[in-house]
Formats: sequence, structure tokens, C-alpha cells
Amino acid sequence: MLNMVNGSIQSELSRFFQVLDDSPIALSNVTTAAFCKARKKLSFTAFKDLNAGLINIFYSSQNVQRWKGFRLLAVDGSVTQLPSSPELNSHFGKARSHSRTPAVRMSQLYDIKNQLTIDLQVDSHSTGERNMALLHLEHANDKNLILYDRGYPAVWFFKAHMQYGINFCARAIAGSSNETKAFINSGKRDAVVEFRCIEKSLRRCKREGLPTESIKLRLIKITLSTGETEILITSLFSKKDYPYSIFSDLYHQRWSVEEDY
Repeated sequence: MLNMVNGSIQSELSRFFQVLDDSPIALSNVTTAAFCKARKKLSFTAFKDLNAGLINIFYSSQNVQRWKGFRLLAVDGSVTQLPSSPELNSHFGKARSHSRTPAVRMSQLYDIKNQLTIDLQVDSHSTGERNMALLHLEHANDKNLILYDRGYPAVWFFKAHMQYGINFCARAIAGSSNETKAFINSGKRDAVVEFRCIEKSLRRCKREGLPTESIKLRLIKITLSTGETEILITSLFSKKDYPYSIFSDLYHQRWSVEEDY
């Protein structure tokens, strides 16, 4: 199953047992039907464990690419359709009531510099991207920097990262909060701003056991070549170690996670 199958399953089975038996011909006779029945008994967790093992081996090597000492990661979500079946419809549901096929939301944690998917979450289409992204934090640490697009910023979400000691840089929707509006109107391009924990974030903080006081975050304003203004929110406060000039290229590197899908 781990090989790229070039022929029929029956042909592959014959070749496999021929090698296993060290014989000019396959001495064991396993049918395609028997193989398929046995394959159904195999838990998907076996592949997750194998993948985790391979990832650990990779990061123990000396050739790991980093960004300013960080493992540079990105999170991105996507929705895809699945084949229609009673089991899949029941488990995942449909994106719309009139849809014919079930839909799932995927979220991946991707190592940009080394082009490696570290973690993949698959859930119902109704599951929020932030909720899925939160599960990725179990696979990150304080030596990681995670990039997010505009769908992720929330005070409670950033508090969760701070609790884990994980750094981040996320694009915000311009004017999406009073704090970003005030920052844009200030004319500054780089400032540390205090964000209050209110409404939805306050309820979520209490539910997740996160602190509810205000937090300080660094805001970066970048004017793109198109004339559009881009606002970034980050936990990288040191202007000496992380000057304003690096952030445009830093966030641009996130594009590779979307290409990876």
C-alpha cells in the first residue's frame, strides 16, 4: 500500500509474495478480494503514526531550513467534496441542504521552508477554521512562528498562542476592530497596541480557561504595489531583531501553503 502501484492489485500481490518468499514465482496465493477486506480493518491512525515518525526523523537531520531561528509554519484551511455514501453523509454532513455530496473542511500546518505538512485536520464543513487551527498548536512549540491569513485573527486565538509560547504573524482585515481602525488613522506604520478582550473573545477565553485581561500586540501597516493597505498582527515585538522592513517578505512566504493543497 505504501508503494506507487503500477499494475493491478493482483499483480502487485503476486510480486510482493514472490519477493517475500525469495522464489522465482509467488508461492502464496492472496486474492484481491482478501486484500481489500484486510485493508478495511486497518486503522487510519497507523498512517498518522507513520507520518509522525517520518517527520521526527526529518527534523533530527542537520539540513532543516529556518527563518531567523524559527521553524516557519503556515496554517490554511480548505473545503472539499467527498463521494456520496450514507456513512460519509452521516459523519460529515453537507455544506448545503440541497447538496448531493458531503463536504469536509481541512486544515493543515505546513512548514514553508522545508515544504512539509506537519499536521492535517479533517472535520465537518460546519467546523470553524480557528477551532481546527487550535488543534495544530499541539504540534508546535516556542521555536516556531506561524503565519495566518485574514480569517484567523481574534484576541482569544492569540491568547492561546501566547499560553503555548508560540509566536505568530497574521493578516488582519483593515478596520475589523477599534484597535486596527485607530492604528490606521494614526498614520503610523509600526506600533504596539493594546487589545481588549470583549464580547465573543471574552466568552471564548472563559470557556478555554484563558486569561481575560487585555493583551499587547504589534501592528504593521504595509502598502502593497497595488496601493492596497495590508495590516499584520504579530507577537514579534523586538524592532531590533524583527525590523519593519522584513514583514512584507515574511507574510508573502505564506502563499506556499495554499499552493501545497
